[in-house]
Amino acid sequence: EVVAKAKALTTRHDLAVGISGAVDAVLGKAAVDPSAIKLVSMSTTLATNALVEGQGGRVALVMIGFSEADLSRDGLKAALGSDPVVFCPGGHDVHGNAQPLDLSPLETALPELEKGVSGFAVCAYFATRNPAHENAARELIRARTGLPVTASHELSAKLGGPRRALTTLLNARLIAMIDRLVAATEGFLEKRGISAPLMVVRGDGGLYTGADVDLLPGTVVDTRGGPVILDQGVGVGAHVFLEGPLYLGPGCRVKAGARLYGESSYGVGNRLAGEIGESTFGDFANKQHDGFIGHAVLGSWVNLGAMTTCSDLKNNYGPVRVDLGFGAVDTGLRFVGLLMGDHAKTAIGTLFNTGTAVGFGANVFGDGMPPKHVPCFSWGGRPDSPAYARDKAAATAAVVFGRRGCRFGPDHERLFASVASS
Repeated sequence: EVVAKAKALTTRHDLAVGISGAVDAVLGKAAVDPSAIKLVSMSTTLATNALVEGQGGRVALVMIGFSEADLSRDGLKAALGSDPVVFCPGGHDVHGNAQPLDLSPLETALPELEKGVSGFAVCAYFATRNPAHENAARELIRARTGLPVTASHELSAKLGGPRRALTTLLNARLIAMIDRLVAATEGFLEKRGISAPLMVVRGDGGLYTGADVDLLPGTVVDTRGGPVILDQGVGVGAHVFLEGPLYLGPGCRVKAGARLYGESSYGVGNRLAGEIGESTFGDFANKQHDGFIGHAVLGSWVNLGAMTTCSDLKNNYGPVRVDLGFGAVDTGLRFVGLLMGDHAKTAIGTLFNTGTAVGFGANVFGDGMPPKHVPCFSWGGRPDSPAYARDKAAATAAVVFGRRGCRFGPDHERLFASVASS
């Protein structure tokens, strides 16, 4: 539900002026207490539009291992305009071997540059093979000036130094502009009594949030690959990375420091931590601790012990074979992780081979990796493991249901009985 909306003219001399005007207008229309606001989301559209219109601030370009002749390639000189450039000896060869680095030209120029630029762009020869010289220059600039620094190896893994330098230059202008915009926005939000986290998202409408979403500071949302959708009541801890396309279902909780990579979907009430990518979880799945899960499909009511990890790529990069209980089948896919049925559980430190399938209600524990097919209701997950009694498995499920405010009814009992007898 949109409670109120407002628009303001773009103030090109200071983008924050227009934003503050829109905020004041929407607060007046909404008639809400500013302290009740839980999240402020700011799009990069204003800054990118200003950059296209040539409104970006001056940026100093630091070229390591390049010559002045390289400025004439890939439109770099035209984009640079009157912005300053500093050439330093150094860089690496195609194998990552270093040439002698000399940052003295940069050190000499920094006192004067600091007075006239809003940020720095650093590009070193073959930094895609070894970024050490870019990192050294960045550390020097930050220590001496405190200004934003963009390094080319963080933006592109492609060869072609002048083109990387061009990308870095434009990004540095954008970062400097956004840096000033964020600082100004935080200032006027504080004056208006709004203490909610400020989230900056790419200006493509890529972040969607439902009601009562709680995002702690430090969350990074990357929508370059697709949208990030946080459904009603989602809670995200501090310093979490969310990459789209991503869907978090109602009531999901993401613990501090988690990394959730794109092409993933999580159902109702998931508890998520550690590193997860390209995966689909059912409802009320628990992965509350560190460990990697990738290219996986986990059913509902699954619980993974701390440090449970699956492989999703073979060492020989070959196609993955999967055994669902009817013999191994070649999937033709290079990436296949863990396939786990509803109500399955693992002990701490459990490791799964590429393409392992674990059946409904299985409990996996013990030394070494389990086989690539673990039958339903296995107690241990080994070839000689006994069956987990169906009534005990159902009794445990009833306890788990109750912890999540759900009722384990006759239909669930019948489901357990049906799977156990099949």
